Amino acid sequence: MTIDRVDLRPQISLTDAASKLSYHPDLVRDRLDGKPTVPVSMEVDLSYVCGDKCDYCHFAYTHVRGMKDEDGNWDPKKIMTPEIAKIVFSKMASAGVKSVVFSGGGEPLDSPCALEVFKIAKESGLELGMYTRGYGLRNDIADFVANNFEWVVVSLDVTNPEDHRLVKGTNSSVFERKVDNIKNFAQRPDRKANISVSLMVDPRHLESVEPYQEQREFFGSESVTKLERDIIWMLSIGVDQVMTRPIVDTGTYEEQRETHHMLGMAFKTDEEHWREHYAWIPQVVTILEKYKDFPGFNASIDKFADLYGGQSGYEICDAMFISAGLIRTDGTVDKCVNTREITPIGDLKTQTLKEIYFNPKLDCEVNGKCRAGCRGVKVNAFMKNLRDGSQSLPEPNPQVKHINHI
Repeated sequence: MTIDRVDLRPQISLTDAASKLSYHPDLVRDRLDGKPTVPVSMEVDLSYVCGDKCDYCHFAYTHVRGMKDEDGNWDPKKIMTPEIAKIVFSKMASAGVKSVVFSGGGEPLDSPCALEVFKIAKESGLELGMYTRGYGLRNDIADFVANNFEWVVVSLDVTNPEDHRLVKGTNSSVFERKVDNIKNFAQRPDRKANISVSLMVDPRHLESVEPYQEQREFFGSESVTKLERDIIWMLSIGVDQVMTRPIVDTGTYEEQRETHHMLGMAFKTDEEHWREHYAWIPQVVTILEKYKDFPGFNASIDKFADLYGGQSGYEICDAMFISAGLIRTDGTVDKCVNTREITPIGDLKTQTLKEIYFNPKLDCEVNGKCRAGCRGVKVNAFMKNLRDGSQSLPEPNPQVKHINHI
């Protein structure tokens, strides 16, 4: 078996906060000096509809059914309309935001307005990135994403139709279409966008399985761990990068929807129970270490270490003012993509982004609602180290592509 991949595009690790923040020294210094800032990068919800039903989805509680209101019009509480998008992206750009991440909430590409919204964001001068389940990454949307986005991450997470049915609650044809979309996108010779896929890892990945038929010569064994089999399969489908992520116990999809709360996502105060619950992580890390130098493989070992280690030693979330801000489908603004409050901190339909973020009372305390292993962990840990002098802001690496997505 050969791992047939396109050349890896120059990029910064998605988890390397220090390298990425080195391109924004003024923002870092202003934040350290207590001056008001707006994020360099923000996340935007395009929809609260999603065709998958992942048990580990920590945004399942936001999901809705249907996209229209009682009058048959697009409901801005469910999808972002082009009218709202024009307001949102214009105000983001004028406030100095550099990039937008389309994520969820629901699935961005399940919105019928997705392509029009993408074009509005691009015309506003923002750099674009996206997390998607990949089912809608085809035809005109794939053309636009390939030529205008910086990156796209497909949450494929599994490597065969049966696992897809068990984990994501959808049938084999959905899995096969996602894989076809990924391969077709990766093979575009003139694409600008980097494409990655994610592999969600839990204790089941330590089980012994037979390698796929095409992998038998590669492994030279009749039995490998499920994690090894899945890593090699994902590296073989032609993407730029494969990223692993630990699955945090969030309850079933329906439990998430019914409770409207991120079950099991908060930092644990009972460290003994926490370590026992995630006792499988050190074994996974041992396997990841074995493959971490494979071209195109982002083992994300720090993600597993963050989860296993519990608290990170900081009390204030700097990431909120740098990269964790969220804009909902209706133009309202949340402090954090992971801890969506009932009451937003502002509304772009009636306020500017600076009016929202320059509020002297606005702050974000790390507390029991914070999700373990969130994307803000590295930003917050790095900012803490800058404050206590244990780390300094590095010089930008001229060999690495400048990136505004933090």
